Amino acid sequence: MFRSRHETALVSLLLTTMATAPTAWAQPVDPAPAARENALEIYLLDVSINHWPLGLVGRFVSDQGRLRIPAEQFDGLGFVLDAGLATPIQGEAWIWLDRVAGLSWTTDERAQTIDFTAAPRLLKTTELRVSPGIARIEARADWGAMLAWDAFGQWSPREDDPMFSRSFSVNLDTRLFSPVFTASSGGVISGGPQEEMRFTRLETRIDFDDPGHSRRLRLGDSFTVGPNWFRTLRFGGVQLRRDFGLRPDLVTTPVPTLTQEVSVPSTVDVFINGIQRYSDAVTPGPILLRDLPVVTGANTIRAVVTEQSGRRVEVDLPFYAGNSLLAKGKTDYSVAAGFPRENYNLNSNDYGPFFISGSGAYAASDTVTLRGFVSGSSDYWGGGLGATTAVGRFLVFDGAVLGSRAGGNDGFAVYAAASRMTARLNVSAAYVRSFDYVDLPGWFGYSRYVERLTGSLGYNFGSLGQMNLVYARELAENRTLTSVVSGTYGVDVGNRRRIRLSASAYADTGTGAWGGLFSLTMPLGQNVQGFAQQSWRDGRPDSEIQFQGQQFENRLDWQFYAAADQDDNAAVSADASWHGARAELFARATRINDSTGLQAEIAQSLVLMGGQAFLTSRIDDGFTVVDTAGTQGVRVALENRPVGRTNGSGRLLVTDLQSWLPNAISLDATDLPIDAALSDNTLLVAPRAGAGMVTRFEVTRARAAIIVLHTPDGETPPAGASVRLVGQDAEAPLGFGGEIYVRGLTLGENRLEVRWRGGGCAARFTVAESESALPRLGPYPCVP
Repeated sequence: MFRSRHETALVSLLLTTMATAPTAWAQPVDPAPAARENALEIYLLDVSINHWPLGLVGRFVSDQGRLRIPAEQFDGLGFVLDAGLATPIQGEAWIWLDRVAGLSWTTDERAQTIDFTAAPRLLKTTELRVSPGIARIEARADWGAMLAWDAFGQWSPREDDPMFSRSFSVNLDTRLFSPVFTASSGGVISGGPQEEMRFTRLETRIDFDDPGHSRRLRLGDSFTVGPNWFRTLRFGGVQLRRDFGLRPDLVTTPVPTLTQEVSVPSTVDVFINGIQRYSDAVTPGPILLRDLPVVTGANTIRAVVTEQSGRRVEVDLPFYAGNSLLAKGKTDYSVAAGFPRENYNLNSNDYGPFFISGSGAYAASDTVTLRGFVSGSSDYWGGGLGATTAVGRFLVFDGAVLGSRAGGNDGFAVYAAASRMTARLNVSAAYVRSFDYVDLPGWFGYSRYVERLTGSLGYNFGSLGQMNLVYARELAENRTLTSVVSGTYGVDVGNRRRIRLSASAYADTGTGAWGGLFSLTMPLGQNVQGFAQQSWRDGRPDSEIQFQGQQFENRLDWQFYAAADQDDNAAVSADASWHGARAELFARATRINDSTGLQAEIAQSLVLMGGQAFLTSRIDDGFTVVDTAGTQGVRVALENRPVGRTNGSGRLLVTDLQSWLPNAISLDATDLPIDAALSDNTLLVAPRAGAGMVTRFEVTRARAAIIVLHTPDGETPPAGASVRLVGQDAEAPLGFGGEIYVRGLTLGENRLEVRWRGGGCAARFTVAESESALPRLGPYPCVP
């Protein structure tokens, strides 16, 4: 059982008082003044702080006119305990009240009360969690394996059709998972009537996850990670990195805290960006507001403290939250060594020369995060240092200086970026300039550039819509300049704003190419939506319409599409997809001018876990096998959404679980047999990424029956008599007609004891196997 701070303190005070106080709680008789100065007097007083009754009794000692209290009780009353003020007296630590600066008091000996007047700094800080984060559930995985396939086929009536070929492909995904590691490998099988069948391996890796330290060791194919100004590289080898995704319960970015001193009992209300998010009563003393639910960008936090008298105190705290900043003291890192992957998706095992790379970040404060990286290979090294900082409460700035030595040539680059986000405005810009700088991907043949500038501006006009502008400029190594500007605007109109109007345009300032489009999206019924679009590319128009809908509780998706341009090119297509429990099916028929193509797809997964095989549809993340101890036909729900019933073995495979996060799995207890008991019908589980686990519900079966008892004279014991099955402690009342429901029977002989006022009896009977879950047995004689 949990107690509040005041309840705990009260218990402590009362226990101490019972052990040391005199037998009477009345105030002692007042002796003569001369004798009183040298006497020890014990007082048990109701305590108030700043005129607020605590509901606690303290033990005080008047020693030669000075008042003292046990240090433990002083702490329990809510005061900050300064160990330097504690004085040992007869083996116990005491606090002399007149030694506590800023503390005064008045006593009422007749009412046996004491009222302290204390500055807030003398009182313990009360922490208020405004919006607690995600509760941590230990993520786990059990032994198992999975084979998933996604088979796609395309066929055209014409063998030489220029638009559609006769071909097929199968994407394969195999996994082996355990409590220690998760191994996976994927590849593609492709071919056709006129093509040689071939297999291309995509990725193979083994992950060892350590959620306790938010880190992952990966062996096999992966990609490098680093700061924003660090280009990633796909490779095969070994990697050790920090991965905060393993601990979604941790807050890794800076969060605001708000402190305020409260001198009298008050109510505190917290407003985040003008919306009230918290309200509660607080006791006198400092309060600390934590877990404030801010959003990325600029925030305004306002706390309103209202005293009992009606006096209000408001505190405002502007705060800028940025995802690129780490909370003070947090670190991030990644170390990788291996061989760069080349011709990915074309060749299975094409790797380049050996390299090593590492990156790290350290938050020197909540507003400054230092970052760096270094990498090296044969005849190459590169690195960079930079920082991300919040500039006041206005924006986040990111800057770095990079250097390299590639093939004996030195180079460097500078990087700068800034962003600001508010409830309506989102603006960002990034610029990088290279002076013969070569990064690791560039050393291995990836494209290089001399200069790159990107910028974006987004504004939310509220009911008038949203606008976004983007500009990108890049000067390639061969001095080719690309400069593109684009913009979009969208607004919701009509009844309940279900109609969407949008427009967009782009222009290449270097080549003069341009384009634009206007679209309309609107509902055409409860489950049908229509879409129309008119677009232009270099002045050439193109029109299209589209209808799509969902049926059968969103398990069936269908779509019809038609398009035409000014050159009399026309296209029409119809497709449908089915999201079934055993497979996901897709089919499409397309006609483009004189070309016709038919396409079909099926996605399935085979899971081997818990000694059983399960055939199911596509699995994208974690999953679990629900085990009800052999009880079949029990309805199972995921987050209160029904997902199926347990099979003949009492099991059900449940997919679509979020890895590392709590998922609520529940059973419908009404589906259990009458002789079954369920300790808990809801469990919170968290699978590891891409892995499965067994969720076992403790379903216990106890043999039960309705027993009928008669006394030797043919009568029945009185209704309401207490009945106990020998060997058990629980008792139950006897029903009318001598009937009693008994649970916990055993095969063979059982004995019941019956007691009522003025009498009693006992009955012996034998229980045999029965096909009925609740047999009716008896009548049996109940002998005094």
